[in-house]
Amino acid sequence: MKHTFLVFAFLFCVISSWAQYATITGTVMDSKTKELLIGTNMIIKETKQGTISNMNGNFIIQGVPAGNVTLSVSYMGYNTQDIPLVMKKGETMNLNILLVDKSLQMGEVLVTAQARGQQAAINQQLNASGIVNVISTEKLQELPDANVAEAIGRLPGLMTQREGGEGQKIVIRGLEPKYNTVSINGMMAPSTDPNDRSTDLNMVASEIIGGVEVMKAITADKDADGLGGTVNIILKDAPEGFKATANVQGGYHQQINGIGDLKGSIYLSNRFFHNSLGVILTASTEKMDRSNDKMNVAYLVQGNPDIANGETFVRPWLDKLSLESNLVTLTRNNVSLNMDYVMGGTKIKFTNMLSMMNTDEFLREKQYSLGNQTLQFFQEDSKNLNMILSNSLEVSHNFWGTAFDYGAGRSYSAQKTGYDHQLDFRLQSPFPNTSSLLFLKPQDVPAPGNVNDNINNYYLYSGTFDQVQAPETELSAWLNWKMPYKINDKVTGFLKFGGKYRQKDRNKDSSRDFARFDIAATLNQAKLNSPDLALNSGGNLIGISSFLDNNFKSTNFLNGQYPYLNVDYALNRNAVSDFYTTNKDLYANIMTTMIQNDYKGHEESYAAYIMTELNIGKWLTFTPGVRYDYTYMKYGGYSGDNIPSDLTKETTVAYTWNDDTNRYGYLLPEILLRLKPASWFDIRLAYTQTLSRPDYDLLVPRTQVTASQQFVAYSRTNLLPAKSTNYDAIFTFYDKNWGLFTIGGFYKKIDNFIYVRRAILIKGSDTDYNLFGLSPTLNGFTIQYPMNNPHASYLWGAEFDLQTSLKSLDGFWKGVVFSGNMSFMNSRTQYNQTLIERTVNPNYGKPGNTLGRFININVDTTYTDRLLKQPSMLANASVGYDYKGFSIRISYSFQDNILITPQQRTDAADKESTLGFSKWDLQVNQKINKHISIFGNMSNIFNQPDVSVRDITGFTTSMEYYGYTANIGVKISL
Repeated sequence: MKHTFLVFAFLFCVISSWAQYATITGTVMDSKTKELLIGTNMIIKETKQGTISNMNGNFIIQGVPAGNVTLSVSYMGYNTQDIPLVMKKGETMNLNILLVDKSLQMGEVLVTAQARGQQAAINQQLNASGIVNVISTEKLQELPDANVAEAIGRLPGLMTQREGGEGQKIVIRGLEPKYNTVSINGMMAPSTDPNDRSTDLNMVASEIIGGVEVMKAITADKDADGLGGTVNIILKDAPEGFKATANVQGGYHQQINGIGDLKGSIYLSNRFFHNSLGVILTASTEKMDRSNDKMNVAYLVQGNPDIANGETFVRPWLDKLSLESNLVTLTRNNVSLNMDYVMGGTKIKFTNMLSMMNTDEFLREKQYSLGNQTLQFFQEDSKNLNMILSNSLEVSHNFWGTAFDYGAGRSYSAQKTGYDHQLDFRLQSPFPNTSSLLFLKPQDVPAPGNVNDNINNYYLYSGTFDQVQAPETELSAWLNWKMPYKINDKVTGFLKFGGKYRQKDRNKDSSRDFARFDIAATLNQAKLNSPDLALNSGGNLIGISSFLDNNFKSTNFLNGQYPYLNVDYALNRNAVSDFYTTNKDLYANIMTTMIQNDYKGHEESYAAYIMTELNIGKWLTFTPGVRYDYTYMKYGGYSGDNIPSDLTKETTVAYTWNDDTNRYGYLLPEILLRLKPASWFDIRLAYTQTLSRPDYDLLVPRTQVTASQQFVAYSRTNLLPAKSTNYDAIFTFYDKNWGLFTIGGFYKKIDNFIYVRRAILIKGSDTDYNLFGLSPTLNGFTIQYPMNNPHASYLWGAEFDLQTSLKSLDGFWKGVVFSGNMSFMNSRTQYNQTLIERTVNPNYGKPGNTLGRFININVDTTYTDRLLKQPSMLANASVGYDYKGFSIRISYSFQDNILITPQQRTDAADKESTLGFSKWDLQVNQKINKHISIFGNMSNIFNQPDVSVRDITGFTTSMEYYGYTANIGVKISL
């Protein structure tokens, strides 16, 4: 009791001391447009206390001394404003500050559009407390990219992972998407991938958000998930006054050689009840064609090189050549409704965002299978839904000179394939001389004389119908308390502490129905159900001719660069659908699909932190803190003792449901130091630690035995998260007339990456069957299981970023806006492999030995290479020009090659990488009058493909062309 009394007495004294000070809150806006100004610098001249306005233009300065003070407000491109104030003890003063744009001269706006968007981003980056890259609201709105991923991919150290030519996920500093996180207003967004923790950003339209910040070095009050960084999507508050805009656009897609893209969006906002209540509504809908041509090549390589005869590697030979001509239509819908209410020192904010994308695919694939001696024609009709729904309620209070905030939120994601039907037509023995084709270039395999391709000989082999859904729900609740302190007029700061609770529930449900239509029972019933189907010319089987699309015209496949490669025919989509509707009762459920794939997962995360920010004058800011992160998880999945390897046979399987749990906790120090020796130069140093939890699928407790192949698939929740120790240094040079130049470097040491080991179960070794709880009868079987890499990985690099406008010059040059960045990086990780070798049994002939003269043993090996998805160089550049109401920008992006398949063989004959990729884009905007403007854009102007190759031979393994797109639209603003 005595100790409790002392604690409360101490808190009372501390809070009483805070009550001796005042608090200043408010909003900063453009004097003409009333747009919120984000990243505005606020300083009390007498004490050097300060802050910046947040992503909603709001600010709070606590611990202001009573009496006469001067508040200095500065923002790049605007006139600095000094505001004299008389403060009282315990008072909270609210200010609405209007800054005047320097470019307003004689009532004329001389510089607009891109220059305004650039200066907003520079202000936010300059005044951020951590190491952050920013895309401002203005930059998103003036000349928009196709989606948020495309915009983010232009920042230094970042690149997009593309699907169908459009940015989908973000790679940060060479770490693939599953090692990074996405948050919405600081609340973690759920995963949109069926198996890992990555989040798609291509479903989020840039029109509905208020800005994006990429945090590369965090403070202790931020979630510590994400080895590379966190992408935070900002949903803004409504500015003062009624505002409304509407966009409508249509577009052309080169791949289909036609007009098909349509898009519309609206924006409405206003504040009511003397600006106390703000409401902002944004919505957009878009239909896009993302059709593409693909070539995929699979190789086989076996044996060892003949060193004596000068061979350094075994040359891979062709196994399969696949040609795809795919029709893909995306429908993207977004809506955001945000409300905030301000009453005295209290603010309540309610945010809601829904982003969803429907993908309608008709995939047409022709496969030359040399190993199986078949030609196959697949036609797949698929409909997919991807969705994120985010809701949050936040409350903040200013009292006793402190800031206290708390909130709760829910995020939900759904990945659902509700309809996926595939027909497989085959032609047997089409290759007169297979051996002569094995070492050809892939593009030469279909040459005349190499293949007997007679469309009338194809027969229907099988039909497959798949359904998959993987919903995820994340609940979170948090609270933070920020308390300012003042040691003297030169030394001030704040103490902040708080906590957060997160709960994640995740499950995956899948099913497969399958039918063979070349066997008597199913074939005869299908003929009765569909008597009009024509038979193939070679016999009594269902042919392909009844399914053909007579209106199909072969395209300029792969941009016409290979004369022998084409998809010359396609199936009619309605015919494929009608066949399934008529014959779906003939499809049998394949239980193995459910057993191998389905799971349920539950995770709880508890975090607590304490941190301080110590400001010594204007030249030094020291921000140390520590965060404790504790995780509990429970996962469930199926196990079975006789799981078949064939997913095309209906088999009765005995299986059980298993649950498994795990717990772990980490203490994570986070330290940032900012030095500002001059007004035009600052240095930021950071030491941080971050985590990345394992892929969902690897945590599922499974023990699945395939006796026919003497194979065991095994996994448990006992995996640890990957942990990164991060060092960052950023040097920033700034001039108000010329812009911003930064030089940065980073170094990461990452422990506990996860790899999948494949080894033999051997009694008395580290793969003893007892260690896995397996039966002794499985001794000698192959086991495959995930485990943490015992070797650390390293990643390092440098980033250069320049953002400048030439507004200080005269004439033509005044309208030029330039931004460019280059990133160089490298990494080192050890890829583990267990070789299974045959050796003499040392116990052969001894009493008790039951094994033969020769036995298999596990030999662990490693090789060192760079990380997957890590490029050596990234570069982005854009040159824009503003003149009165006209804006134009041309952009260039370059991504160096990345490793996609690590080496498993000693001669590296299996290693694969992408080729470097370049992309040019163009955006144009013209204001007609105060309320109307027209705009247009082109993406991937020079039709660059995505290509990957076998490193050692240069043989192509994949190639995708998706053409360029062009759009034109009109924007109406009120």
